[in-house]
Amino acid sequence: MQLRSGAYSGGQAHSIVREPALVLVALIAIVMPIVSALVYPTYIHHMLSPQAEFSRLIELPFVVSEVAVVLWAGRQGFDLSSAWRALPRDIRIAAGVLLLAIGVSALLISNNFAYSLTHSLIVLIHLVFALAVYHLLARRSIPAPDRIAPLIAVGAIVLVLYTAWWLLTAPPPETQLYGKIEWHAALPGFISVRHFGAWYAGLSSVFALRILFAERDGRIGWDHLFYCLTAAALVWSGTRAGVLALMVVVGIAMLSLRRIPPARNIGHAAILTGFALCLAWIAIPPDDSFRLWNLNEGRLTESIDAGRFLAWKLGIERWTDSPLFGWGTGSFLWEVDPGFPHTQPHNVIVQFLISWGIMGAIPAFWLLGRAIRSAHTSALAHREMLPFLGMAYALLLQSLLEGMLHYPRFIEAIIVLLALVIARAHQPGAATTH
Repeated sequence: MQLRSGAYSGGQAHSIVREPALVLVALIAIVMPIVSALVYPTYIHHMLSPQAEFSRLIELPFVVSEVAVVLWAGRQGFDLSSAWRALPRDIRIAAGVLLLAIGVSALLISNNFAYSLTHSLIVLIHLVFALAVYHLLARRSIPAPDRIAPLIAVGAIVLVLYTAWWLLTAPPPETQLYGKIEWHAALPGFISVRHFGAWYAGLSSVFALRILFAERDGRIGWDHLFYCLTAAALVWSGTRAGVLALMVVVGIAMLSLRRIPPARNIGHAAILTGFALCLAWIAIPPDDSFRLWNLNEGRLTESIDAGRFLAWKLGIERWTDSPLFGWGTGSFLWEVDPGFPHTQPHNVIVQFLISWGIMGAIPAFWLLGRAIRSAHTSALAHREMLPFLGMAYALLLQSLLEGMLHYPRFIEAIIVLLALVIARAHQPGAATTH
């Protein structure tokens, strides 16, 4: 089994414009993170303009990019009605029930019609975007993973360098609105340092799987460098959910492949992880939010769950007041007050239930489960694609502890990654790898 899959080189003669896979990966890994960083520069927890802050919270640039991809797909022959008819019957039924639940909750139940309607339309865009992405990917050969992974690497290093520059050139604290730099919120383009860490958990999963399971005869390559970089960024952010997700992804890979990585590869990963920990420790800003654990005389100074259990409890209690259709898309924001700033409940199960109730949550999870199953089956048949599935898994796992399936940036990436892996299995003459 070889994850690098140098033997597969479908479509290498095409230009990048004719290779949708490369365009889409560049979009999620390089273009949009930098666009967001440039559009939303801040050293405090919100933009000064209410309109700009609202667009930041709904991650409008990512939504616009999804619409642009749908329009691009339309120029490449994508037709929504045809794509809908081509779907398996169970998926059409689940999608229809989900759309019904979204409409009922937003139009008839929500206590914040404008916000629920806005988020509901964004969900609809996500669904159309998923169909458009698969249309684009299924029409062309998927490039070799060794052509895709460098785009993720470029995105990782560019964002790290820009973030470092942004923090190192921070203005005097007294020039800011609150007379201080809010380091945990000063990550350019990200709502908080936790989302920065969640993203780098996904990126590091790609390179972790590539160095652990690839057959390299002991050679050190650029994958090792970027694993060290992305793992350092992850630990630096203090995102415990991201660290846990990375470990679980490696565990899933071992169970799926039914093998333990070679001892040499494990040794390389361990040494690189040690270097990453040292880099992260050296670069930590003067803010406790960047530490995995905060200790005082050997004791934790915060709860392990960081208030999530309370948010989940209150969210479930509010959902039971409207169990069938919930309270509207995004309703956790105004229906629940756990005592800390929030836009979502930090758990996808609670998020779906309070938004759409049982009628929407069940079909939503059905659709998600079908996509995951198809992608997992494809990755096992074409194991060179496993690192990209690993990135999707890292983000999905964190949705149990964060808002990965609330924010368009992560939803867009998950859709592209899952579609990329699924489409690989449907390439003409695609051969399996063992």
